[in-house]
Amino acid sequence: MPSGKYFHIKIYRLLFCLSLILYSYTASSQISFFYNEVDCKLSAGAMSFYTDSSKNHSWDRYKEIENNLQSYPENNFHISYQNKQVWIKLDFHKIKNRDSLRYLMIRNPHINFINAWLLKNDQLEKTFKPTGDRTKFSTRQINFSDFLFPLPADSLEQYCLVLMVDKRNELIHIPIHILTDAGLLHYIRVKNWTAGLFIGISFFLFLFNLFLYINMRERMYIFYGCYILLGFLYIFSDMGFTFMYLFPNYPLLSD
Repeated sequence: MPSGKYFHIKIYRLLFCLSLILYSYTASSQISFFYNEVDCKLSAGAMSFYTDSSKNHSWDRYKEIENNLQSYPENNFHISYQNKQVWIKLDFHKIKNRDSLRYLMIRNPHINFINAWLLKNDQLEKTFKPTGDRTKFSTRQINFSDFLFPLPADSLEQYCLVLMVDKRNELIHIPIHILTDAGLLHYIRVKNWTAGLFIGISFFLFLFNLFLYINMRERMYIFYGCYILLGFLYIFSDMGFTFMYLFPNYPLLSD
């Protein structure tokens, strides 16, 4: 067997391992919290939630279930594969270092529907545009692959944020990042660098595979090339870039 084939086998094993790592990351069904990119635990009462079988995503529905909100448990709370949406309320006055926070991000570009409302002194202050990967990409508050919501520039002492997250009957993971300006810039740099690395590796492998096919004339390299393209598409889509760059006006393709 030519040495080129051994090289391909090693590369495909590497890609398979990377795919498993990505899957194990997305397979968690917990709601998780991060200060910038550091895993953190919120103080007691900072977050409350309610799982709702209704399909009503409106503010009126939130007012109906507001009294049913419960404190978020720290252990074994699973919401995947249930015919329910999740309501989440974050009280910023119970979050440390709140005055430096400027954004809230849900680092999962594949949630079907997300609604958000900003409250001040428990009164509705702002309604964000409904978004999700079943709506056009232009519904994002900020032009970014993940879901970003800007927070008020003044003190967050009196503010709360209500989120409605709907990805019913599917695997769901809701990583919530509360970000400073510097934290957001660092996250964007790291994500773009990672995406550029995968794009570069995929492009190199595809060209190398094409070179081997031209020299050896073996049909198996056509299948290798298809595998490389599919692996690239999976990773690019998992990071939310296919919807952002390739078909922003066709949400069904993203979903």
